[in-house]
Amino acid sequence: MLAPFPYAGELCALLSSLFWATSFLVFARLGKSVPAGALNLGKNTTATVCFGLLFLVLYGRPWPPAMDGTALALFAASGFVGLTLCDTLLFASMIRAGPQRTTLMMTVAVPLTQLAVLLPPWEEGAPGALQVLGMLCCLGGVAVAVLEHHPDPVAKQQLRRGMALGLLAALGQTTGVLLARLGFYYAQCAPGGQEANGLVDAGHAAAVRLFVGSLGLVLLALVLRQGRAWTGALRQPGVMPRLAGAAVVGTFLGIWMNQAGLTWAEHTGVATTLNQLTPVWLIPLTTLVLGERHGLRSWLSTLLAVAGVVLIGLGS
Repeated sequence: MLAPFPYAGELCALLSSLFWATSFLVFARLGKSVPAGALNLGKNTTATVCFGLLFLVLYGRPWPPAMDGTALALFAASGFVGLTLCDTLLFASMIRAGPQRTTLMMTVAVPLTQLAVLLPPWEEGAPGALQVLGMLCCLGGVAVAVLEHHPDPVAKQQLRRGMALGLLAALGQTTGVLLARLGFYYAQCAPGGQEANGLVDAGHAAAVRLFVGSLGLVLLALVLRQGRAWTGALRQPGVMPRLAGAAVVGTFLGIWMNQAGLTWAEHTGVATTLNQLTPVWLIPLTTLVLGERHGLRSWLSTLLAVAGVVLIGLGS
């Protein structure tokens, strides 16, 4: 698809990472008084409503076009794993380790995905030299952050716990992405293709994933008996307006900017790299807004991890 103007794809990809970084600052501030599950529920519900309104305008109904049953089930499973479980772990990590370190841990999802597609049913072939080097750089950047020394033993334990949760979130994101990729495959291979099942794009899949992710969080609240605590936290004055605004910017608009970047950019590797700049944005942003201190180790670990993402993108 032709870009509407030169470098439109690269600009959209850059905005995607900036939108997510900005929204993450709001989530981090709200995380001081709102549990991770409640944050995730508010974020997913807001984004689901946004997609429902968009589809109401486009199709006259608040749900996406019909799609293949297998694809729908895979998108639903991806939503539960990626948005119910993964994003709850992500917010729990953010509350303990801070937004910059958490997004850095999430870069592990890139090499994990590259390794996972070597297995059935993907079997995409062995990675090249650039991809292997990129994986090592990603893991090396994360290792530099994990091995950071902290003089306060209590704070150190909290930090390590937050990073561990971030790594679990990266594993959940990898699983969610792989399930979504299978969903797109079955949607395209269904009898009649896209014409019979409706145009299955990132927005349609995201709407299904967000709806299931929201339902999953409601079930999780019931199982954990946290429904009253979560709703009480979300009802605090000023919480939902800020949470909804961050969800619109980071989740709803971020998805469209991400997809537009991948669609319009001349080189997919460049768009992928720009989409992954969130931890870089968060170093100056958390310093200015949250007052966090980031030394040479933070810059080194972040730049090393992002360089790994660049190499993986170039080698793809």
